[in-house]
Amino acid sequence: MDRVKADLPPGMDLPALALRFTLHHPAVTTVIPGMRTPRHVEKNLAVADGKPFPASLLQAMRKHRWDRDTVIP
Repeated sequence: MDRVKADLPPGMDLPALALRFTLHHPAVTTVIPGMRTPRHVEKNLAVADGKPFPASLLQAMRKHRWDRDTVIP
């Protein structure tokens, strides 16, 4: 996770990255994130703003991809 955090743009945290990444896929129409506080709701709404996932960030995330053919001991 530290390597992923190093690629985050300023002001973005891991939950926002995960939600925005999930929402960027055209096959995804609905995401139901957990929200325990009003602040969580505000942050999730801010991420679901319809802005596209930055291409440069998508490229940076590809290096963290888990190849499912690889067995992790």
